[in-house]
Amino acid sequence: MQSWADGAPNYGIQLRAVDESDSLTWRRYRSANYVSGDTAVEPHLTITYEDSELAGIADSAHLTTPVVSSGTVKDAGGNVVAGADVVLYAWPDNDSDDALEEGDSVKLQPVAKAVSDSSGGYTLRIGSASLLTPQAATDGTVNLETVAYTGSHQALFNFPRTLVASSGTTAFLAAASDSATAADTDTTPVAADLVLDNPATPTPASSSTDGSTDPVAEESTSAPQSVTDDPDGATPSADDDAAAAASAANATTADPGVSKGCSGQLKKKLGQRWVIAGQTYSATTGVKHTFSYSKGADSSLGVGVSATGAYGSFTGSGTVSKSSSITMDYPEYGNHKGVYYKTEFSYGKYLMTCGMGGRGSTISQHYEVRARGYYGGANTSTAYIPTAKHCAFQINGSKFTRTTSHAITWSDGASLANVIGIDLSAETGYSSDATVVYTFNANRYLCGTGEAPGGSHPYNFVATTTSSGHTR
Repeated sequence: MQSWADGAPNYGIQLRAVDESDSLTWRRYRSANYVSGDTAVEPHLTITYEDSELAGIADSAHLTTPVVSSGTVKDAGGNVVAGADVVLYAWPDNDSDDALEEGDSVKLQPVAKAVSDSSGGYTLRIGSASLLTPQAATDGTVNLETVAYTGSHQALFNFPRTLVASSGTTAFLAAASDSATAADTDTTPVAADLVLDNPATPTPASSSTDGSTDPVAEESTSAPQSVTDDPDGATPSADDDAAAAASAANATTADPGVSKGCSGQLKKKLGQRWVIAGQTYSATTGVKHTFSYSKGADSSLGVGVSATGAYGSFTGSGTVSKSSSITMDYPEYGNHKGVYYKTEFSYGKYLMTCGMGGRGSTISQHYEVRARGYYGGANTSTAYIPTAKHCAFQINGSKFTRTTSHAITWSDGASLANVIGIDLSAETGYSSDATVVYTFNANRYLCGTGEAPGGSHPYNFVATTTSSGHTR
């Protein structure tokens, strides 16, 4: 068995007589527990094996390290699936990803594994911080992808986390949009239900990677996008869609020796795309407001997934984190104005291949469209002013600067619709690298859409004339 696993020709097992032409050498073989007439209890061979791709990864059930991700595996009908293999992969670091050329391959590194229980539940834990270090960006951010397998079916979900500290072999992770430290670490696990046979897995119940829920995200998701979205004039064609669908058809028989594991290829560079990095609002006069997107600022950007890669077949499946490499200060705006501040990230279309099982197994292919790296540039567009009722007084001459908070997740924040049929999400948390500034030239109020401006989760800020805030 081991020789076969190592690549030797597999001719099976045979019991034979010295002289097969001698009828007197005829024999019948039965198992020790054979019962007369019960053909189900015939001799059989049981092989216990471990996928070579995962041989060095400890099962999460045997670990006590912090939970990175948890959820439930379900089939397309919504029924829970027990016994599904769930593997957590790390994508290459951001610089390596951004350096890929069309046709280059990308290998995902397995870092955790689990098996769904009788209720379909799974819990993923990373045993060693050393597994994440090669894939981490300079700020510690690692882009992760959860893949569930059973038979020839799979489901997946993307999310970023940040390696902020390690103690022995334990990896401490925080939400990628936070400015976390070892002393202030958000280890809330990512919750994601994985639906087999649906490569575009539903997003978790929480809209942010750290589990926080955004109560006002719907207020601005339909705002107009006035920026030109296609820098190279490329438009998807019917021929492109047909070729994509043909190359990622139904699951096919794998080459002998394929084991569980995911790898990919950058099929096409999609160029730079405008992405919302921040927003400010004033529903009154006497206020100036602006936004700064500095070097090192992280944005969580949506991933589009499709079984065929055809235009219009993509749906969102989690996020990746990419960082600014330059500092961008935007213009100041004033009276009765809502502003989206935009910058550009480069995107790519990847063909991903995941092997399932050992010899004679199947492989599954799907496409992912995701951000590759930061491009630069600055632009703005008009934003509808949202409802904000949590207000604090600001005296004439004061200046408000917010550098720590979770921002809105904009479902249409990244302009990809003309390439894949949908826009993808974007979120930039306010940090020391992404800052909103309001300057008051009159007595006014500053209101948060989620909480007070000084609270943990104010989300958006709206300058108003009265303490009653602004209602759209």
